[in-house]
Amino acid sequence: KTMVNDFTAKAIAEYDKATLGTIPSAWDFDAVVDAIAKLNLEDEAGLFLLISPKNQAAFRKNLKDDLKYVEGFVRVGYIGSVCGVPVIVSKAVPEDVAYLATREAITLFTKKATEIEQERDANVRENKIYARKVALVALTDATKLVKLDKRGFEEVAAATLETANYNPKTEGLYEITAGGVYALTKDETVTANKKYYTAPAA
Repeated sequence: KTMVNDFTAKAIAEYDKATLGTIPSAWDFDAVVDAIAKLNLEDEAGLFLLISPKNQAAFRKNLKDDLKYVEGFVRVGYIGSVCGVPVIVSKAVPEDVAYLATREAITLFTKKATEIEQERDANVRENKIYARKVALVALTDATKLVKLDKRGFEEVAAATLETANYNPKTEGLYEITAGGVYALTKDETVTANKKYYTAPAA
C-alpha cells in the first residue's frame, strides 16, 4: 500500500506539470468541454478526468443530468462520465484541481521488478515484509494532458478592465493561452475580447 501510494503521489506531481491548462469558472459541463478542446484530438477515446473528493459534490451538483452513470463504475472508482469521459475520484488530487488525460500522458518506467524480503522476530511473533521496486514516473506526452486549475485564480470583472480603459497596467494578471496559464507583464495591454484572472495566493 505504501509503495502504491508513493507512485500515485509521484504520478500526480507529474500531472501537475501539464503545459496545457484552463481556469474553469465552475466544475460543470463547460469546464470539461473546454478542457477536451485544448487537446485538439480527432479520437477522444481513452480520456479520463481525475478530480479531488473535495470537489466531488460540486461536480455532481453542477453536472446533474450531464453526469451519466454506468453500472459497475462504483466498483472501479468512477462516479460517472461527462461527454463520454469517465470521472475518477482520487484523494491524491489536490483540491480545486482536475486533470484530463489519456494513459499516454504519464508513464511508469520500471527498472527492476518488485523484490520481497521477509524477516521474523520469533520472540514477539512479528513478521516484517520489505518490498522494493525501482521505477521512474514521468510526464511523457504533454499533448495528452490538460490541467483544470481553480486554485486561487479569479476572473477579473469586465467592468474593471473597462474602467482602466484597457491600459498596460497588467501586473498580477493571468491569461489562458494554448500553452497554459500565462502571466502578463506590466508592458502588455489587455484587450476587451479576452478573459483575465488575478494571481493566485502564494
